[in-house]
Amino acid sequence: MMLLDLPDVLRRTDLDVVLEPGWTTRGHGVMRSVDTIVTHHTAGPANGDHPSLGVVRDGRPGLKGPLSQLFLSRSGRVHVVAAGLCYHAGAVRDVAYANARAIGIEAEATGVDNVGTDWPPVQMNAYARLCAALCLGYHLDPSDVLGHKEVCYPAGRKIDPNFGMGPFRDRVAAELDRLTGATRGGRSSRSATASPGRTWPWPPGCCVRRRRSPARPGRYARTVAPRG
Repeated sequence: MMLLDLPDVLRRTDLDVVLEPGWTTRGHGVMRSVDTIVTHHTAGPANGDHPSLGVVRDGRPGLKGPLSQLFLSRSGRVHVVAAGLCYHAGAVRDVAYANARAIGIEAEATGVDNVGTDWPPVQMNAYARLCAALCLGYHLDPSDVLGHKEVCYPAGRKIDPNFGMGPFRDRVAAELDRLTGATRGGRSSRSATASPGRTWPWPPGCCVRRRRSPARPGRYARTVAPRG
């Protein structure tokens, strides 16, 4: 499938969304499902709002673009780059994390610790809101939002994004509660480690459901994705 509903999914929020020309047909084939959201940083220049956008869209020597469906600038603007499969995940631990089953987000950042231009609050707020919107639109849980460093194979092959994923998932959960009005008593009704079988008050229309490996119900079989 092509993710042609991405703009509608994102515009349920107050995110600043830009559609890159040609996004509807851009990709390395179609997606099989949406099981995971994989977060990245670009490892790009320290200056500028979106210096790596062209690389994410068009690729780099040895790896043809698009390299992710979504790109997040330092100012918090979301660029919809591609509706199809993108080369972002590379070798992964589980089939649910592979390119054909995972939406990739590349966020502009050097990925070097203590760089002053990396991860401004406006970008981090937008990152959490973006992931929450995708969870809402594709019937995922905050626990399905993972860093490239968490899904890569072998472990330690990647370091992105260079912020803590546990606290980030908590932010995604809070944003998801805000979007759905699911807070109770001032506290989040979702845990960042909630089980996939738990039922949330999803509104109509967000029903691309997760698919487990038919060979091993309740588990994902390990795979090594060939590209990205």
